[in-house]
Amino acid sequence: MKKMLALLLAMVLIIAPLSVSAADTAFFIEAGDEIIDQYMQATEDRIAMIVDSSSNINAAEGATTYYVSSSRGNDNNSGTSEDAPWKTISKLNSYTGFKAGDVVKFKRGDEWRFDGSLTARSGVSYTAYGSGDKPLFICSLDASGADSWELTSTPNVYKYLGEVGGLSDNIGSIVFNGGEAWGIHVADDAEGNRTNNGPVFNGIEAYDTPEGEAFRGVNSLQGNLEFWHDCDNKVLYLYSTKGNPGELFEEIELVDNEAAILLETKTYSTADEVIGQKTYAHDIIIDNIDIFGACFGVSGQSVKNVTVQYCVFRWIGGCIQGAKVSDEVDYSHARYGNAVESFGACDNFVIQYNYASQVYDCAWTAQHLGCRVFNDLVICGNVAEFANTGPEVWQNATGNSTGDIVITNMKIYDNYNRYMGYGFSHNRPGDGPHGGAFYGGWMYTSSEGSAAPTTFENNDVYNNVTLFSSSSTGNTRFISPKVYNFHDNVYMMEEGTKYGKLDPWTGAKVYMYTAEDIATVLTKGDTGSVFYCTEASPLGNMYDLYMPYGRSATLLGDVDGDGVVNSVDLIKVSRRLANWTGYEDVKNANADVDGDGTFTLKDGIILARHWAGWISYKNLPYTK
Repeated sequence: MKKMLALLLAMVLIIAPLSVSAADTAFFIEAGDEIIDQYMQATEDRIAMIVDSSSNINAAEGATTYYVSSSRGNDNNSGTSEDAPWKTISKLNSYTGFKAGDVVKFKRGDEWRFDGSLTARSGVSYTAYGSGDKPLFICSLDASGADSWELTSTPNVYKYLGEVGGLSDNIGSIVFNGGEAWGIHVADDAEGNRTNNGPVFNGIEAYDTPEGEAFRGVNSLQGNLEFWHDCDNKVLYLYSTKGNPGELFEEIELVDNEAAILLETKTYSTADEVIGQKTYAHDIIIDNIDIFGACFGVSGQSVKNVTVQYCVFRWIGGCIQGAKVSDEVDYSHARYGNAVESFGACDNFVIQYNYASQVYDCAWTAQHLGCRVFNDLVICGNVAEFANTGPEVWQNATGNSTGDIVITNMKIYDNYNRYMGYGFSHNRPGDGPHGGAFYGGWMYTSSEGSAAPTTFENNDVYNNVTLFSSSSTGNTRFISPKVYNFHDNVYMMEEGTKYGKLDPWTGAKVYMYTAEDIATVLTKGDTGSVFYCTEASPLGNMYDLYMPYGRSATLLGDVDGDGVVNSVDLIKVSRRLANWTGYEDVKNANADVDGDGTFTLKDGIILARHWAGWISYKNLPYTK
């Protein structure tokens, strides 16, 4: 696929998916430029519709509308008119006079930077008023400016001079210039080794991270824009090969472990008849809010009659969860962060017409570690890109769990998922990104190996469009198609890409299916769907995937352009130096690994030592 095509297809955003019916079903339809353009433009149109959406929510009869403006407000105002708005999020959080049917409206074009969360009260709706851009919530810490950073005694390592918290407030990501570049998170894993992120890209350059290396604190920072949050001492360190990061970037944002909007729960004397819980958030609408830089966008536990719509979520997640639930479930070193989530039971939980970009984990989810009721869950009309997954629905019951797992009347439709597993979400330790359009499942584990009672009824995943995920179009673990009825979806993937994890018979194992066997396996659980194949993704290989932003990554040493530096590159460089016929094209910019503008024997020696793992030759260009 031509590089220019990727540039033209970059700015994404759709109205309705192109129609797919059972009559159209075919396998491995070759998608030419025209088909790719259609779906890319549809995605662009949907995003534009979400970003430019209007606000049409008003207070119920007898209820009150409250106005908030960071540019014109004052917390001493009444807050009940556009001419006398409140100013701060803290005012909203401290106010105790809200009642059912009230509406809080934020002025468009204004922005709020705050530490902590906006507490969304049960019975209250939150939306926008005025004209212009959506109200912007910035939940990250501003670390801009050269005086915010100090060079340490460790070469290329800078210490942030502002205040950061401990584990509960750990920094999950660093965003430079609004997303021009981002930090690579480094920490220790459960075995005391440095987290292995595999090959990474920070928006500027690509490089491999070490495997099996003991974690050595600040000395484990080796690649440009890698960072480590020393939670014990509450200090943040950043590795920068080109000098003080505050001089290199105009804007530096630190994303810490907070939810931008937290759905407040209330406790009642009797359990709700549907979800079976006494404590839950209910009757809340979150509408037309733009959220930047939070571990979670909108987060709740058990929810009932909650809608999140027409919102934008950018640079979400990456923080260490830091919780050990049991010996079976240990998240002490796990990272997390979702755009919209319910972690508990749900009834009439609607996530519709939202846009999420650069999300560490999943965009839209209902999940729980235990047995809960998921009823009337609707995820529709959304666009997610550069996230680990789009929709994600699962329950994981352990030996201590009680009750039944119930998933009924779930509808996931008309969503667009693009470039799943790429971008910020690619920088995941362990087995790397899932990169799936959908992740769902249920699992029960106990010492006896018994199964939890389950009820699955009327659950459909249909009319969704998935474009160029990194590893799979679906990751349906521990389930069979009878749990979630997949049908009439569109998938467009590069030839040879793994299309999913699914056992259509028992749900007992996890499989990865490639194009060679998808027709006989995956489609048994995804009827009436269309599977497009392309010769190559518009993103190209991992190191070219940021071409849509107009920036081409150069991986020094990768002389054959396959996205990795390996023995094949070393052989080709050696043969070029020996003047073998047919290797003339090796003399390119990637072969100049010492950065002196020429290709010589010295480059070959440096590349050999780099490939062999010599520590002093780890970072290229090698200029010593």
